[in-house]
Amino acid sequence: MAVAGFAVGQEMTSCPPPSVPMPKGARDCGIACKFPSSSKIVFGVVADQLSLAADESGKIESVLVSGIDAIQATALAINEYGAPDEAEVREKLSYWGWRRGEVRLVIFHHPGDRASSSVILDRYPQ
Repeated sequence: MAVAGFAVGQEMTSCPPPSVPMPKGARDCGIACKFPSSSKIVFGVVADQLSLAADESGKIESVLVSGIDAIQATALAINEYGAPDEAEVREKLSYWGWRRGEVRLVIFHHPGDRASSSVILDRYPQ
């Protein structure tokens, strides 16, 4: 599974253009990058923000997207990866999740608040 062309475990030696480095937590080594606002397409939808982080060996460990049309992104993710492994639709928060081995993709939808809707791709140990 991939988000905006980035996959968990993919090699990353530095921040790809046009992203810029950003600090990771004090205990974490590795690379963290943030793309300029509205510069990336995620599942065919322009995202407000996209950031990614790699571990100390330079392999991507997570991709975080926020400010996205989650309904459209979910429809395109379903076309790409099939029906979600789990989903819950509620009035204030809905989510759809896929797991493939140790990789997890989750899309969160906050109705009426596009800025809070997000996509997370990360490693999910079994």
